[in-house]
Amino acid sequence: MKTISELFFIYTFLFTSVVSIPNEVEETQNAINRFSLEFYKEATNKNANKNLVVSPISAEVLLGLLSTGARGKTQKELNNAIHLPNSEIIKSTFHSTIEKHSGIPGVVLNVANKIYVKKGASFKLASVFKSIATDHFNAGVQNIDFSNKEKASSTINAWVESKTNNKIKDFISPETLDPETRVMLVNAIYFQGNWSKPFDMRSVHKWKFYKSMIDQMDVDMMFKIDEFPYAHLPEWDADILSLPYKNNDTYLAIILPRKIDGLETLEEKLYSVNIAEVLNKMRETRVC
Repeated sequence: MKTISELFFIYTFLFTSVVSIPNEVEETQNAINRFSLEFYKEATNKNANKNLVVSPISAEVLLGLLSTGARGKTQKELNNAIHLPNSEIIKSTFHSTIEKHSGIPGVVLNVANKIYVKKGASFKLASVFKSIATDHFNAGVQNIDFSNKEKASSTINAWVESKTNNKIKDFISPETLDPETRVMLVNAIYFQGNWSKPFDMRSVHKWKFYKSMIDQMDVDMMFKIDEFPYAHLPEWDADILSLPYKNNDTYLAIILPRKIDGLETLEEKLYSVNIAEVLNKMRETRVC
């Protein structure tokens, strides 16, 4: 029996079987995974020693949308950033990704996009771009008066709150906006799902959680013995475990360094691997 005793590191990926041009399915999936790792690295570099939850797919969807409306050097730089070569692949990739997200059985996963455009005759979206935003990115378009910062931020916050089941409030502050603001792209994601193998609340008890080699605290942790997809990764000195949700098609992947101070080393190794290949190493194993 494998034992996972202390949880130091949680890293999640939402993998989607992209319905695209057959020869490009693997390429687009690798692009999403690569961008996710790069985004995570940048976020952790700017938030050192802080707890962090990020959604790389949110940023990539909006950058992909921007790319379809850009031209020349700007478009090329955006495409390079998200690792997708052209607008047709970008539109196909994110259209199918968003469609699949909205139809996953057994869980609730809402992905919503919105473009807020400054009111005025001089700030109208090109009809072609507006059609792409609506048809391929499921993005609504709304004119808004950014100069009225209080009202504009309240409008945007109300939309985000409505799309996240009232979980995300006060998404932006009025100070975020000013009369020079022309366009704002917003993405909201809401997820709710039940475990395929639920934890028993009666199993909750205090365990040691190590924040560092010398700093520890007692926290409530859940405990369960069962079979889950699992693999030991000796090249990383880590373990990977998958907790499936009720439909068994969506899961939380947890990567755990075996050393208390092994997180930084593990993160560095993550940036140079194909995560999909790592996940394929997992096999049903009895763990606790």
